[in-house]
Amino acid sequence: MPPATLAKTIDFHVSKHMNLSKELTASNHINCNATIWIPPPIGFTKINVDIAFPNANTPIGIGYILRNANGTFILAGSELGYAETSEEAECRGICAVLRRGIQQLNYVVLESDNQTASGISEGDIY
Repeated sequence: MPPATLAKTIDFHVSKHMNLSKELTASNHINCNATIWIPPPIGFTKINVDIAFPNANTPIGIGYILRNANGTFILAGSELGYAETSEEAECRGICAVLRRGIQQLNYVVLESDNQTASGISEGDIY
């Protein structure tokens, strides 16, 4: 699939999901634990990184996606790698995004489900 077509498809599904999430939130009779993507501030790019870390002897899966404040798709990717710990794996995921040339963005919000890795990338943990 050409990249432009893939980007339009992802934009469509993100938009559809965001509209569905609004409908579910507005409805009082539906009780659902849906995960809702929270957009970054205007002018920022949000990077979501996640990894699959079965154990230190198994390859890790790294996945990432970048979207702007409107939820518009910018970039996504996946890679395989190795890591000894889940924190190392998450850091490798963050590095994977940076290697793709994302470091030239001025304003970025990073979201990861590993607080240690996120803290390291933000300079909170030494």
